[in-house]
Amino acid sequence: LWSNEKIKDVMHGYLSILKDTALSTDFDVLAHLTYPLRYINAIYKKNFDYKIFEDLIVEILSTLIRRKKALELNTSNAVKQDFYMPDEYILKLYKNLGGELVTIGSDAHNISNVDNGLELGKKMLKKCGFDKYYYYENRKPCIAEKL
Repeated sequence: LWSNEKIKDVMHGYLSILKDTALSTDFDVLAHLTYPLRYINAIYKKNFDYKIFEDLIVEILSTLIRRKKALELNTSNAVKQDFYMPDEYILKLYKNLGGELVTIGSDAHNISNVDNGLELGKKMLKKCGFDKYYYYENRKPCIAEKL
């Protein structure tokens, strides 16, 4: 479908927009850090190595930490495809940079799917060194559960 160069262009553009968002937008939680990989790698099996953009990812994560913004672990594809957004590598990188604020989201589009992948997400966070995760109430982080 797409050449490796086209995938690089898409990923670079996507991560650049997220970097700008992290730097200048009013939000509480950054979600979908690796969203294009959901299709590129999980569905179309391109095996694209996003780590060529590690410097840009570190900038995004460092900005989140500096601005006291959370990173979402999205579990929408964890159950069926063992695919997390972001993956273990980025979660550990975030933790090693000093990141603590992390949430778990399932991308549920109906009430029956709200907790899809929640237990898997908690296991992943624990594996990456986190001892708790958060939810937000009135734009303030609250500990959802200690792991």
